[in-house]
Amino acid sequence: MSAKTILISAAVCAAVIGVSGYCVLNAERQAAEEVSKRSAEWDAERAELESRLANAQSGGIAIPENVEISSSMDPILLVERLKKLDANDNRKKLREALFSFQGLVEAGTNSIPAIRNYFTSGENVALTGGNNGNPFGGGGPNFGGNNANNGNNFRGPNGGGFGGANFGGMNFGGGRNSAVPASTRIGLIDVLHDIGVEEAYILLGQIVPTVTEARELVYLSGILQSIDPSSFVGTTVTTARNLLADSNISNGDKRQLMNLLSQLGDTEYAAAMLDNLYVDGRLDGATLDFLTRTLGEGAIPTIYNAFMDANASDQDRARLLMSTMNYIGSNQQATEMFNTAFAGVSENRGLQNMMLMGLSGIGPGQNITPDVAANRLAVLNSLQQQYNDPSMNNVFAAARTQLEYYSNPTAYDQPPQIDMRQIMGGGRGGNWGGNRGPGGNNRGNRGGGNWGGGFGGGR
Repeated sequence: MSAKTILISAAVCAAVIGVSGYCVLNAERQAAEEVSKRSAEWDAERAELESRLANAQSGGIAIPENVEISSSMDPILLVERLKKLDANDNRKKLREALFSFQGLVEAGTNSIPAIRNYFTSGENVALTGGNNGNPFGGGGPNFGGNNANNGNNFRGPNGGGFGGANFGGMNFGGGRNSAVPASTRIGLIDVLHDIGVEEAYILLGQIVPTVTEARELVYLSGILQSIDPSSFVGTTVTTARNLLADSNISNGDKRQLMNLLSQLGDTEYAAAMLDNLYVDGRLDGATLDFLTRTLGEGAIPTIYNAFMDANASDQDRARLLMSTMNYIGSNQQATEMFNTAFAGVSENRGLQNMMLMGLSGIGPGQNITPDVAANRLAVLNSLQQQYNDPSMNNVFAAARTQLEYYSNPTAYDQPPQIDMRQIMGGGRGGNWGGNRGPGGNNRGNRGGGNWGGGFGGGR
């Protein structure tokens, strides 16, 4: 049976996860009885083995070679161990968890009922820290945190930890190959994926509506999409929206869930968020990024209105402008935003020079296609005619060279080399991101300033 057929059939079974309270309590009572029974059997077995070993060491009996000693890898007992992890001893907790995960994988399909019971019970233990996988108390992309290369995807393909790098040769709470999963539930999701049979895939699909953590939903969705991209998209989208509806959601979780919805192409939710660009009077960066990724040029009218609002701060205007950079020259509103910002700092050549270099493609997150480059060249030519200042000739020339290269890269043996210090006269350029209020300008980094942030009279 194909993976797609497996997941489609699994979708039909999704309602199974919503068992009644009676069934849950009954299942837990039966599981407890089974645990007690099997624990007693193991205690008796262990006592017998210890007795045989003691006799062997005293010369009483000889243990034959290649004797088969029954394993303690009982799925019910292993899951019970996950429920009783020692929260006060991190080393012991991780050791016990990894031991249990491996035992469940080795038990194969026999593990599935016990794993289902664990998910139904609502149990979950964080293994790599309580703040989005960061055991040092922060929520950023650090040790055991987000995947820097994949936009806050917990346990994405390249791992997390110190900005996406490996730490000591191992990933911790990071990528698919990480040594330690972020939580016991994520560890059991891995176990089901590794067991890799139809029943395990069905249970993975049933788990989706029960997820209560952003990182878990992102990870689970990645596994399901790797099996079949078309299955469980609707359930995943609904679950992500429900999590986003929590008024207490952290900004990190919000970004993860919006990244996920963008990947799944949820334009309906993006359209509904157009009126929520500001939260409590402040520009919401997560929503802005979500809108531009999901709607593309369709988000520009909303961004334009926010940019032109007289109450918008200079920092917000700069961020709004940056989100429309790839449409400058091809979209009238995006072009007007750039021209307005450029004119707004006309008394500061350093800031204008930095904006021109940004227009040429120098700056974070820019992917200049030939079409984008051609559109920007038209804007650049218009600006040079309007601002005919000899002191800016070097900057216009460098920006033009860069854009001409982007518009036809095959015509060049190598990319043009831009010496920012020479272009900016070897001095200190402006800082597009600095505060330029009554107290004077913030000087930028040597050879030019920082691209991004606020421009004009800041707060």
